[in-house]
Amino acid sequence: MGLFDAAKQELERKHRQAVLDAQLKFHYPDAPFYESAERDAHRLEIAGYVASGFDMVMNGFQTAERVHDTIELIRSTKLMAEVAEETEAVSTAVKGAERFMFALEALGPLVSYVGFWMDLAGAWAEAKARILKDNLLRGLSYGVVLGANDAGASYVRNNFWQWGKLSYPAYREVEEAAKNLHNIALCSGYGQAKALTKNQKGRVFADILRRMSDATRSFYFPSGDMGDWKDWGLSLKKSYYGECAAIFRREHLS
Repeated sequence: MGLFDAAKQELERKHRQAVLDAQLKFHYPDAPFYESAERDAHRLEIAGYVASGFDMVMNGFQTAERVHDTIELIRSTKLMAEVAEETEAVSTAVKGAERFMFALEALGPLVSYVGFWMDLAGAWAEAKARILKDNLLRGLSYGVVLGANDAGASYVRNNFWQWGKLSYPAYREVEEAAKNLHNIALCSGYGQAKALTKNQKGRVFADILRRMSDATRSFYFPSGDMGDWKDWGLSLKKSYYGECAAIFRREHLS
């Protein structure tokens, strides 16, 4: 084997490993964490990862299809029907899922749909690709923090589902796809985080909170602790989820 072939194989191996590693469960150890950030800092360092949002969404359906609340969310929102309307995209998109080492049946059309649109975005003008990726990453990051906090499927559906098409006057052709990619990624992130252990879910928020600014932390926790989550109003909860999602996206997704 020549030097060029060996280098090519090594790059392909690293790429396959990166795709496989883009799963939430691999980045948070299943072990109790200390209340003291200083004592636990060495354990939390494992959360210093950056993964491809596209890969994480695609891999997430391995887990999501086994989580009841995710299936309930997909069924109650008629997401499959929304995607099926674009039958050409779904049927053409098999190549988008080929790079993932698993076969899905129930959620296969969603995987194919994401693969099709993200592949297509790569050949489009940068602005169109940015719109689709932005919606994918937004949905994924919201799904992760909602699932990690054990939010119910009905709560997610009523407060974070994108029901109407987003408005992009210069790029009308991507409006439907942008909406669907947000919702599909939301389900993928939600399912992955829901399937984490209690310890791992705690670590998701421990990681986010240590990256939160002092001013933001003081706003949400004026007394130094969360208090009773049940006493938080709807708007405050939504604002907090938004802040946590933004931090997760900034720190861990590309």
